[in-house]
Amino acid sequence: MIDEAHFSKSKRYYEEEYSQWLKHIDRWRKFAPLWAGFLLAAGAVSCVIGGVYPLSFGVVALIYGAGAFIAIPAQKKRWITHRMKSGKRVAEIKVRFYQDGIGFGAGDEKKWPEPVFKTETGMFVRMESYGPFIYIPADAIQPAQAAGMLGEIYT
Repeated sequence: MIDEAHFSKSKRYYEEEYSQWLKHIDRWRKFAPLWAGFLLAAGAVSCVIGGVYPLSFGVVALIYGAGAFIAIPAQKKRWITHRMKSGKRVAEIKVRFYQDGIGFGAGDEKKWPEPVFKTETGMFVRMESYGPFIYIPADAIQPAQAAGMLGEIYT
């Protein structure tokens, strides 16, 4: 065994996971503020130009742009709230890293992760091709020196 990671899924964990998810996995969602700003600007220009069709387009674009700006923090809050309420709460999660795979749980069966995405504050591990990602914070890996070595092994 190379090392272990111990962490609990708290609100801070989910906030960190969400921010890293946006940066590294869900790359299109980070452009939502730009899209909302473009809609607001296009709507404002269309309203200034005037006329029946530009004015109606402008009003619709303004409504959608404002809704998109409101939806950005609401989506994050909903996502974190859903994660906090869903499933059974586990006090601590233990992940063991081996040279030939990663072990979870009591049986500790070793599986080789499909993709591993290193982030600034941890890593996303996916155990099957279409399975869910598991976020492992770098500060949860013990000993701390092993976090750099894990990045080399699992990439």
